Amino acid sequence: MPNPDRIEPARSGDAQRPPDGPSAEMPETCTPARPPQSARLVLTLLLAVLALQVVAGMWGKSATYDERKYLGLGKYLLKYRRWNMDRTIYHPPLTYYLHAAPFFAFGWDFKADASSRVQIRAARLCVLPLAALLALYVFRWASELYGQRAGLLAAFLCAFCPNILAHAGLITADVAVTCFLFITVYYFRGLSAVHRHAQESRFSENIFPIRRIQGQARHEVHEELEAHEERRRAQGIAVPLRALRGFLRGLRVLRVGSFGCGYAALGFTVHGFRFMVYAGLAFGLALLSKYTAVFFVPILALLLLAGLAARKWPSPRRVLLHTALALLLALFILNLGYGFKGTFRAPGSGEFKSALFGELGRSRLVRTALVLLPEPFVRGMDFQQHESERAGETYLMGQVRPGGCWNYFLVAFLVKASVPFLILLVWAGISLARPKAALTWNEAFLLVPPLFFFLYMSLLNDLNIGLRYVLPAFPFLFVLASRVVHSVPSPRRTLILLVLVVWHAASSLSVHPHYLAYFNELAGGPENG
Repeated sequence: MPNPDRIEPARSGDAQRPPDGPSAEMPETCTPARPPQSARLVLTLLLAVLALQVVAGMWGKSATYDERKYLGLGKYLLKYRRWNMDRTIYHPPLTYYLHAAPFFAFGWDFKADASSRVQIRAARLCVLPLAALLALYVFRWASELYGQRAGLLAAFLCAFCPNILAHAGLITADVAVTCFLFITVYYFRGLSAVHRHAQESRFSENIFPIRRIQGQARHEVHEELEAHEERRRAQGIAVPLRALRGFLRGLRVLRVGSFGCGYAALGFTVHGFRFMVYAGLAFGLALLSKYTAVFFVPILALLLLAGLAARKWPSPRRVLLHTALALLLALFILNLGYGFKGTFRAPGSGEFKSALFGELGRSRLVRTALVLLPEPFVRGMDFQQHESERAGETYLMGQVRPGGCWNYFLVAFLVKASVPFLILLVWAGISLARPKAALTWNEAFLLVPPLFFFLYMSLLNDLNIGLRYVLPAFPFLFVLASRVVHSVPSPRRTLILLVLVVWHAASSLSVHPHYLAYFNELAGGPENG
């Protein structure tokens, strides 16, 4: 019985990769095959362990400096819809709304007394589902590329990452933007898989078992439907063929052509339409979480142009159309989150605080583009840029320096990520550098986002106040590190991998519940970090 969830490459006689190993001919999937029961059980256990660590880590802690500022803003914004204070534009409003949910549910007013501890705990718990969702998608992507064991390894790295655990229990926006950006790239990459391979829709496969309809005429498809109806009748299950045909024709699901099934009007496949919607929705939520999500626009554009240049997509017009529609959906979600506050209002060049926005505001084209954005969102980006431009001093490795340091985030990553995780990344890099190994198009989606995000934050940003600003790079690296699962054919290498996995968990648990204070062994641990 063919798996309807996988997109298979055209059968041209090429050698296929082993079921569990990566290769240059790695088939790309739209939806991963359902994990076996054992993998689902282990994944559920990992998600439960992640949740327990986060809850235990944040339960007895008082509010941090930032948390008290953010706690009541969500309720204020939801109640009055006013962005008339500087604090209301520190971040986009999604996490403000999210953390305000307990206030609305229980009718609370924030008070700086003993009852505030309960309120803080309740608000912190609101971001926990996003941390679990992030780990789930890390497992999903790694499983598609490298198999179920690699998916479990990637989820394990995420579930025991001290930096994820530290911020999953705080009233901040870092885990939210990390989760939604990762999901955005996952589905954006899915559009590549959809357009590279001719495949019928999953919806159509679930209705009738036609494995491949590329090149078939419509009457042949209808004959398949009739034959299937006879088989179903023989089994005592009646399927109204006429209604089924009308439904399929009405939705235009069947489109027989060079690219398989799809929505004929716009050239969508069912997978392509679904992935476009999910990518747009996730990116809109990312923009509503933190301003740094804007920096992924050029990253996605780079991946798009690289794919077109390398002819990874056989239909550039369709890819450009679907990408544009996803961005329009993201723009709609962004405006919806602000209640369309100040949308279609052209800002004047004199309204900006930062030098960059002041210079850009002189351009009529830029001002016209900014009209499509909510006015508080534009003011917030300008505010953050202004803060970056007037950044004070940076402390790094025992020295205080004026402005930012280009190597701040690189050093922070090397001392705040666990040593076994760093070893796994080096191991994965070595496996990619081997002569027989080839960097697949899938893996380009894992390498480009963290690489360029690190470059931007290091070279074009002077606000060096914590590793959390590059937290969106971590899930891509978890998936990439899981590649080593297929580089361990010998028992000795398997033992090394097992030691690294145990070390990663032990290193993280050694600082429980103080994950913010984590430094790895290279930095001397929390005592000397």
